[in-house]
Amino acid sequence: MGRNTYFAFKQFRVEQALCGMKITTDACLFGAIIPVENATRILDIGTGTGLLSLMAAQRSSAKIDALEIEPGALAQAADNFSFSPWSARLNLHKKSAQDFSSNSEEKYDCILCNPPFFTGSTRCPDAQRNMARHDDSLPLSELFQALKNNLVEETGKAWLLLPSDSDSDACREADNAGLHLCQRIEVASSTEHQPHRSILAFRHKPAPLKQQRINIYSRHPEYSKAATEILSPYYLKL
Repeated sequence: MGRNTYFAFKQFRVEQALCGMKITTDACLFGAIIPVENATRILDIGTGTGLLSLMAAQRSSAKIDALEIEPGALAQAADNFSFSPWSARLNLHKKSAQDFSSNSEEKYDCILCNPPFFTGSTRCPDAQRNMARHDDSLPLSELFQALKNNLVEETGKAWLLLPSDSDSDACREADNAGLHLCQRIEVASSTEHQPHRSILAFRHKPAPLKQQRINIYSRHPEYSKAATEILSPYYLKL
């Protein structure tokens, strides 16, 4: 996906010039695959450009709260929300997941998060990009505590997009917080590649684990049939 200053979808447009992390195919697939149609309250942790909230708003009638602390991303998300068809249902909060969770009694039946996932790795000169990519401000242990506090007890699900090699760390922290993995979707570039991302769903109560794999391309740049079906409600050229 190109590094344009904006990305145009079928029903909305996302400006991204002010954000450290730009829109990626993985994030779009994540936003498109989460079953939000019946959700009434959605929480988007670390919204960045606002992409996941906007994608969820297109397929639901839910009230959506989005959290962001980085000033550039906060300003970008505010603009993207205000120019969307669903601005009345999109609420942006300048709060971290930790602060929001500890000061709010709101419960959500769907929580979305594409968290920063690098730990202790080499930093780049761009401080804004570092905040978006590194977990200093939102360690998995604190993220899962926030998920536990804000997730509806009976039917709520929290969805995360993580590198495949972070699965075990996420499951360990979920277990420490009293949450249980109920769905894993492995994402690979093609049948010839190993999965590079995992879409994970957690809930309060144990449930049989559902697993699947999605290959993004049949042969680059041609999307696979599965990816086309998932992304077609959003992508202009699908």
